[in-house]
Amino acid sequence: MMKLLKACAVAALIGSSPWIWANDAGSTKPAKTEQVQSQKININTATAAELEALPRIGPAMAQRIVAFREANNGFKKVEELMNVKGIGAKVFDTIAPLVTI
Repeated sequence: MMKLLKACAVAALIGSSPWIWANDAGSTKPAKTEQVQSQKININTATAAELEALPRIGPAMAQRIVAFREANNGFKKVEELMNVKGIGAKVFDTIAPLVTI
């Protein structure tokens, strides 16, 4: 009986260890911010799929960015992103450090 109690205590300690939960081995896709922090995304050459890697940019917004870029012969400055429908100051402030021309 004592061996069973010790085995249960060891199992509980191992199961509740923070290092086990910190490593999410089941995750196959890194967070959006992790994807784009290593290198800035050029908004004049990025595909819609690449733009989706930016935080707060989903498929529809990425398509609007590409459409705006094509209709206006590209972006002259990053701030022009705020002319895309749905990109306000809050979204712009989030993605501005992650994009370039």
